[in-house]
Amino acid sequence: MQQAGGTVLAIASDPVPKCRQVHQANGLPFAVLSDVDLQAITAFGVLHQKGPRGKPIALPANFLIDADGRLRWGHVSRRVQDRVDPADLIQHVRHVIDL
Repeated sequence: MQQAGGTVLAIASDPVPKCRQVHQANGLPFAVLSDVDLQAITAFGVLHQKGPRGKPIALPANFLIDADGRLRWGHVSRRVQDRVDPADLIQHVRHVIDL
């Protein structure tokens, strides 16, 4: 993604220390941003009111936003447990940015 000029970010409803822990424990090559106020999560329409611990969380989602801020592709899971297969995600990115 970086060679195409893009940036990958994750947004979680967890506080900063938890986001940092997830980032480090998994050796993620992208930032995990904290959204404890649920502003971005709500703006993207991925708020799930009843997470595993009874607190609101984000549904798993992937968005491809171009340099002009336009949404080029998106996928929002119907359940917290569902995730997009990374190979499928890469195919969508390649198709949209024409790699």
